Formats: sequence, C-alpha cells, structure tokens
Amino acid sequence: MQLIAAKNISHTLSNTSKMPGKSYSLSAARCKVGSKLRNVKGSVCEGCYAMKGAYIWRPTIEAMSKRMDSLTNPLWVDAMVAQVKRQTFFRWHDSGDLQSIDHLAKICAVAEQTPDTKHWLPTREKGILKAYKGVIPSNLVVRLSAAMVDGAPPKTSHNTSTVHTSDPIGHVCPAERTLKDGVVLSETKYSELKRGHGLDLGHCGDCRACWSPKIENVSYHKH
Repeated sequence: MQLIAAKNISHTLSNTSKMPGKSYSLSAARCKVGSKLRNVKGSVCEGCYAMKGAYIWRPTIEAMSKRMDSLTNPLWVDAMVAQVKRQTFFRWHDSGDLQSIDHLAKICAVAEQTPDTKHWLPTREKGILKAYKGVIPSNLVVRLSAAMVDGAPPKTSHNTSTVHTSDPIGHVCPAERTLKDGVVLSETKYSELKRGHGLDLGHCGDCRACWSPKIENVSYHKH
C-alpha cells in the first residue's frame, strides 16, 4: 500500500520528539479504565498529561478522532503496516489506550507484519489482555501499568510499569534527567540545577528499556 493511501485510511502517526520513533495516539477521553482512574485520587491517571496541553488543541483532537474512527476500517492493518515499517522503534498510544480485543488483535497483526520494528504498547486494560487468546509477537512488548502511584507492578503480566514518588521498582526511567542530546545528568547535577528547571529534559536518550522484553518492570518518576 502506498504511504499516501495509508495515511488517508489510518491517518498520520504522532511525532514524539522525546522518543526514538513515532507513535499512534488516540483520545485519552476514550480510555476505558483510564477514564475511571482519572477520578481516583492517587491513581496514575489522576491529572492525566494527555488531557491538557497540546493534546487538547483542535488539530490534535481532530487527528485523534480520525484515528479512532479508522479502527473499524478493514484496511487499517495494511495502512498501519505501510507507515510503521519505516520505524525502528514504535510506541502505541502516547495518548489513549486499547479499545477492544479486536483492537489488540489488529495491533498484533501489525507487529507480525513489521518484524524489523520494535513495538511498545503500554496499557491499563488488564481485562482486554486477559481475554485475548492470540499470540503476542516477540517484537511487541505489552506493558501493563499499575493503577496507583507507588503501587506494586501488576502480577498478571510479565512486562509491567509503575509510577513512583520514591522507592522505584526495577528499571528506573532516566528520562527526567536526560537532555535532548542524550546526556544524562547525575543526581547531584540535576539537584544543583533545581531539578532541571528550564532545561529540555524528558528524552529517552540511548535508553530503550520500554521496548525490551527482558526488562520486567519500568518505573517512571511521577510528573
């Protein structure tokens, strides 16, 4: 499928300048579990970053709406393959989450047809993962997120993620101390610079832990 035709079907990918590749965003307002967690004090979805800033600009909202509508298009998988195959690393849903078992099955199909791309799918949809009876491709890492800040990693999934204010579990995401050029500030330097105030931090740098099936849990510092 030609790239132009693919974009007309599934709409364009999201440009995530702080990560090593593009992503595919849906409206966080359509998250099933996340919509409930946003009203729970102390949850990882309270104060959701994807419900403010650039995510609520009209062009962004319109783009995410088109992506959501495209999920039922019978050519969606082919269209996504045409776009994603150009990526070395790809993130599903920098905003939004899985919508159904069929949605997960289609993502798995895209991963199967793009074996040279490493896929990362963060999700809070434990029910969908449990109900899915298909095979998760080896190049797709599905990370089930803990529901509460400082909560333990979910026990129902091998690859997980947590959000911490203190005492992180497993691999600690270095992004909050990582500059655009990949330089990671030491804790001392980070503190000296007033916790990075005014610096362009939040980049992945050389870290690819989120895409690695060998990393059981990735812990992110609470924004």
